[in-house]
Formats: sequence, structure tokens, C-alpha cells
Amino acid sequence: MIMINYSDVDNLMILGVHTNKNLLSRIIRWFTGQYYQHSGTVVRIKNKIWIFEEVEEGAVLTPFEDYIKTISEGIHEVAFYVVDMEEVNINETTTSKWLEFVKKYKGIPYDFENLLLNQPVKILLKEWIGSTGEDSKKRMICNELTYNHLQYTFPTDLPNIGYKANWNDIIKYVIQGSNNITKKNINQFLNK
Repeated sequence: MIMINYSDVDNLMILGVHTNKNLLSRIIRWFTGQYYQHSGTVVRIKNKIWIFEEVEEGAVLTPFEDYIKTISEGIHEVAFYVVDMEEVNINETTTSKWLEFVKKYKGIPYDFENLLLNQPVKILLKEWIGSTGEDSKKRMICNELTYNHLQYTFPTDLPNIGYKANWNDIIKYVIQGSNNITKKNINQFLNK
């Protein structure tokens, strides 16, 4: 597990990923109407970038170098929504909470039922049929993990919808709802 000292943290951010290479990614984008279908939370520590995301194998903490190859091969297109650390008062408590969440939820299984049944019903019928409360955190999809992670890390007034969050919710409540987030592409991000 990585050790975080507040003085080592350069950025906390949200990751948006666009993948063209598989049918499931295209279906997710079609249902949500969004360009990005995958998300994660990101921290840069001493110029090393770590991504916490929910993938088929479960919730994992991934070194960013693992993404570089897929980006260069055109498999992924990545956008970083960088949080202005001074504006939102990111401090030692915030970075500790970021890591607490990672420790608590690392390894939880991916929620395929939510992805294939609950999310389409939510989008098509505007009704939630999946789990709520703590039961919903036993399995998650990537956007639920990201939303819950942001809600846990930042003491904000985000609506308590982490149990059913998708990329539309991250856009609406987190990105559009903040003046403190700047979108950067991979080159802008790597050059800080």
C-alpha cells in the first residue's frame, strides 16, 4: 500500500475514460449519452500517479504507467478533471480520507447486475431498482465507486446517490457543480 504524506500530494482528481474497442463501452455510452463511460479517482504523489477504479476484477489501485500503453495504442482516451486543491481546501485530513476509502473498498467485487440491469432501468424508466444504503457498497460499478469516493473524501453537499451513480451524476453533481475543477487531456496533465 502506498504511504501518503500531505506535503507529497500534488493533485487529487477525477478520471474520465473513453474506450472505443469494445461493445460494452459503446452500449454504456449510448445509454448514458456521455462521451466517457469509465471513471476513477486519481492522486499524484511525488510525481507518481495512482488510479483507484472499479474494474472487472474488483476495486484496484493502479499505477498510471499501466494506462500509458493503452492510451498510446488508441484503446483509451483519458481526461483528467483536476481539483483546485487550494480552492476546495484539500489538506492532510482530505488526503487521509482519500486513502481510508481506498483501504476500505479495495477489492470489492464489480456489480455486473447493476451495470446490465439496474443502470439501464434507471436511465430508461427513471426508477431505481437496485440496492441502497450500505448494501449497495458491497459491490459497485466504476461510477458508483468514484462518486462514493468523492463524497467520502470531500465534506460537500453532494446528494446521497452514490448507490446508483453513473457518469451523468458525476458530470451533474461534481464537475458541473464546481468552479474548482479543470479538465485536462493527457499531455496537459503530465506536464502539470
